[in-house]
Amino acid sequence: RTLSLSSVFSLLAPDAPFPEMVCDLLWLEDLNLNRGNYVGTVPSCLGKLTRLQYFSAWLNGLTGTIPSELGLCPLQALKLSSNYFEGTIPDELWRIPTLRGIELANTSIRGTLPTFGRDNATALSVIQLGGTGIYGTLPSWDDLQLSHVGLSGTDITSTIPEGYCNSVGLRTLDLYATNIYGTIPDCIFLTLVEEVNLLGTNLWGTLPDLYPAEKLILLTATSTSLEGTLPKLLPAALSQLFLDDCQFTGTIPEQWGTSQALRILDLSDNKLNGTIPEQLFASGSLKSLDLARNLLTGVVPGDLCSVEGFNVRENKLFCPLPDCCDYDVQKCTYPYSNQCCSRECVDVTIVRPPPSPPAPPDRGFPVVLVAVMASLLLLAVLFVIATGVVAWRCGGPR
Repeated sequence: RTLSLSSVFSLLAPDAPFPEMVCDLLWLEDLNLNRGNYVGTVPSCLGKLTRLQYFSAWLNGLTGTIPSELGLCPLQALKLSSNYFEGTIPDELWRIPTLRGIELANTSIRGTLPTFGRDNATALSVIQLGGTGIYGTLPSWDDLQLSHVGLSGTDITSTIPEGYCNSVGLRTLDLYATNIYGTIPDCIFLTLVEEVNLLGTNLWGTLPDLYPAEKLILLTATSTSLEGTLPKLLPAALSQLFLDDCQFTGTIPEQWGTSQALRILDLSDNKLNGTIPEQLFASGSLKSLDLARNLLTGVVPGDLCSVEGFNVRENKLFCPLPDCCDYDVQKCTYPYSNQCCSRECVDVTIVRPPPSPPAPPDRGFPVVLVAVMASLLLLAVLFVIATGVVAWRCGGPR
């Protein structure tokens, strides 16, 4: 029921044509041609395999279009990523009611994504089409129970549908380098999502509360227009958080230091102010920390040196900087294996205040002037007396 002609046979027959003899194996349920260096097209005769449930042929040199006849098979999983397929995904594949996963990533497949309603809902839960020419809007897929959605590098242009919040089993949402825009629906983090990649999208607005996402391990929102303050609490399982090259303001929440799982934290290239909280290092779990190119000030916590790799360059941190600092710019690239600081720091050495300026002169009557006037008055009195005496002597009786 299972036939595997994968990488073991690629050594014996490199660039082998697709083995069409499998079309005669009507009992076949699982066909594995992964990494077999197979070339050529996928034959339409595979439609005869009415028991085929799993067809996997990723990382080969297969070309041409995907035959619509595969829609006649009761497929549960179709994995044909990393080939050279062209054209569109046949409608017949989307209509297979048993299909749970379709993976055509890193091919030249083009076209738009289908919509599903209650009248044509399938078991589809895994959609991996990253690195293809898929374009158009992102359907809401309200009636699908999605677990993995991978559309990175496609030309999808739309908002994130809130219908994804209905997929309580959503594990991975990868929209890296798409034209997704708008805000992040709060309800996304009310699911059991584990990995969210929004790097390089056109999202804006504030970051929703992450704390309810109890299974979240990885969140990447690098190079978006997200703004506002950072959420106060992090999910207990969060291990990697990339919020660099955004527009975040405010301070770094000291509560983040209680996270026992956080290993990598990148907040570089934002507008964060305040100090680096000492509590950030309380759990001792951080291995890589990037706070470069913000507006951070204050004394650098001594526990920063406990982080294996960090970058705090281009802030306004106070001198002196920790002895563990490395000032070699050439080494300050992610992932950080060294401890990067700027040589420039704010000198906050205490300087004696300048002496107080002299008190302004008394605006009252000057004492010296009073003394002078008293002297003149005394002289005047003496002069009058002296004049009287002289006059008496000269004008008296002889």
